[in-house]
Order: sequence, then structure tokens, then C-alpha cells
Amino acid sequence: MEVALVAFLAPFLPHLLKAGEKVVDDAAGALTTEAGKRAKELWQKIFPKVEERPSALGAATRVAANPEDARAQGALELELEELFKEDGALKQEVERLIEEASRAGVFASHGGVAVGGDVVADRGSIGTIGTVGGNVNLGGSGDDQ
Repeated sequence: MEVALVAFLAPFLPHLLKAGEKVVDDAAGALTTEAGKRAKELWQKIFPKVEERPSALGAATRVAANPEDARAQGALELELEELFKEDGALKQEVERLIEEASRAGVFASHGGVAVGGDVVADRGSIGTIGTVGGNVNLGGSGDDQ
């Protein structure tokens, strides 16, 4: 759960953190999208515990500074894993919020894909942000090529 959670939160953390302080205003456009609203809700639930642990707050701040840094994300994943081990009620509440975000179509785990905007690609191609890997099937029978 922590891997998918951090991957979801990472692009929003620069907007959710301000020099390691509390959640900022919704003035940041990213937080007005459905995904942004869900990220804010999740972060507001997690942040008080993160704030109590300097190592967790440091990890979150590093992800906010560089959301695509896999090492920074990994450090935050480990911190969240520890937090959830210590606080089962928090883990259950975060799982509930993730389930709601999944039903809203903005959170994906277990190999799923959630798109918070448009994906446009020419016929026979893939539109991506980042890297596509694994078993990718574009569908179709090949008759339309």
C-alpha cells in the first residue's frame, strides 16, 4: 500500500507541504482537481503523524523537493510503513480513503492505471507521461493497422 500511496501523493507534495509546515491553501491549482482533493484528504490524515517523526517529515520534504526521485519516494514509503505498523487505526483510515479514491477513479494500485486528465495519442501509438513497461497490450486484432 505504501508504494502506491507515495506514488499517488508525490506529485502533490510540493503543494501539500510548505517548508515542512501544515497543508497550504487550495490556491495551488493541482489541489482543485479530484485527484488533488483526494491527495489533500489523505495527506491531512497522515501529516500529523509524519510531523511527529523528524525522519518521516524529512522524507516527505525530500519527495516534495523532487517528486520523481525514486530513492526519496522509497524513504517515505519506509517511514509510512513504520507509521502504519505503529498505528493500525491510521492504516485502516488511510485504506478507507484509498478505496474511496479508487472508486472515484483517481487512485490505482495492483497494476491499475488512473488518469486524472486527458491522454491523447495518434492511432497505433501510446501517449505517456513517464515510462511504460511490463506486459503492454494495445488491444485490437491487428486488422486495423
